[in-house]
Amino acid sequence: MICNEDVVGWFRDLKSYSRIDTMCIMLNMCLPFELRFLGTYLEELGRRDAPELRGAELKVNNPQEFIADIASGEPTDQRIRRKMALFLALYRACNHAYANELFKTLEGWGARPDLQRLFEEDDQQELLLVYTMATNHPVFSFEQRLHWPSSLGQPITLTYAGLPGLTQVRCW
Repeated sequence: MICNEDVVGWFRDLKSYSRIDTMCIMLNMCLPFELRFLGTYLEELGRRDAPELRGAELKVNNPQEFIADIASGEPTDQRIRRKMALFLALYRACNHAYANELFKTLEGWGARPDLQRLFEEDDQQELLLVYTMATNHPVFSFEQRLHWPSSLGQPITLTYAGLPGLTQVRCW
């Protein structure tokens, strides 16, 4: 049996990109009525930070702001990587206005042959966060989402080892 405390402890210790990927996988397993409830619950949680993020959200969903701030940036710049993660977090799923520009920017980042050698571990985790968010973001087409791991030159491997009781789970 898996205890809630063990799962919460395991989840808390995951890196940010693994938490997002895990949540996306788990949400994909929910029934429609469960998703509706969770959507309501998440909206209510999001209201706490809404005033602080409102200005950033308006800026993110403005194509001129994106092009000025991010499109010309390099993944080697910590400020640009963090801004890209914020952009992806606040980018509306219905805003297809510059999704292709965003895709081209991330594709350009992944096309760098020296990408893996450029960063320390924390930098690579920030980059994995950005690509994990892009892989799961609904604004991108299915084909675009499949492109991210290959643009990095290797699959993005997220491990779930250490989850108490995982060896007891059976899949049918």
